[in-house]
Amino acid sequence: MPFALGEAKMKLVDILARELNDWPFEATHAYSSGTLARFSDDLKTIEPYNVLSQEPEDSGYAIVTRSQWQAAVDALKAKGKAGPAIDWSKAPEDATHFSPDHEGFIEL
Repeated sequence: MPFALGEAKMKLVDILARELNDWPFEATHAYSSGTLARFSDDLKTIEPYNVLSQEPEDSGYAIVTRSQWQAAVDALKAKGKAGPAIDWSKAPEDATHFSPDHEGFIEL
């Protein structure tokens, strides 16, 4: 669904959790440039790109790993599809990423 005026922008991990059905096999992480989600294996960009329904609020600097995406997908399944997958209101002020490997928020 397209971004509507007055609707809060979401972070890349939340958008991918809603819109990406399967993580690309070779990809180690995803990043975005505007509304384009790109996947990489650390050496090259993996085709095809995904067009997102909205530009993430952290576009241009967010990096999402497969485990971060999977944690967000699991969170959405547990609570339904309302609201962001990750509750960013509980994040420390300087947190930039959610890490399921570290069981919480981290700053990169």
